[in-house]
Amino acid sequence: MATALFYRMLVSETKAVCDQEHLHVIIDGDSTIPDRTWAIESQHTEVLCGSLKKSAHRLIRAGAELLVMPCNTAHVVYNEVVENLPVPFLNIVTETRKELALSGCTRPCLLATRGTLRSGLYQEALSDMNVLLPSEEETCEVHTAIEYIKGARIEEARSILTEVVISLVAKGADGVVFGCTDIPLALEGEHISVPVFDTTRILARASVRECGAHLREYSVEGKA
Repeated sequence: MATALFYRMLVSETKAVCDQEHLHVIIDGDSTIPDRTWAIESQHTEVLCGSLKKSAHRLIRAGAELLVMPCNTAHVVYNEVVENLPVPFLNIVTETRKELALSGCTRPCLLATRGTLRSGLYQEALSDMNVLLPSEEETCEVHTAIEYIKGARIEEARSILTEVVISLVAKGADGVVFGCTDIPLALEGEHISVPVFDTTRILARASVRECGAHLREYSVEGKA
């Protein structure tokens, strides 16, 4: 589902007036790639890495000149996957850090899978930004909500995520990072009282820029 959303955002974020001004996009939607949180928690990231390497090489053989991976948790093996690849590969965590650094946000909170949180991906990348992490209970709630999204239980997911965001903002968060690309399928920035950093959209916009296409005007901030 997140891949479909990412593609839709690629299209909507490209300033184009005809089909020919849009990007040529090749998608490898491989449903056999292992669950990313399972790979982290069971210490089988080498299996995940192998699957993602195969996907990367399939895309390159098909003609891809830039690779992206619209899954935050999968970036736990990013360094291993990109090793010796002949084309650039954007990093969703790096691109999100750039947006946060430009925003002036001083206490962002992070919504993500258990795997992403336990991997320390964002904690390391944002070590100088005083990131507010959800409690263990809130982490489990967010992970459950993400599973609900994958199962098309959108309203239930939205309710859970909204409550967690309210809690984190009350604790001092002045921005919310959607650190899972499934989250925007259930939760939209305009319903949140602080700026939102949607990693799906951030990666889509970075992809458009990297490919030399024109971007639509856009702010990562949610409604105040």
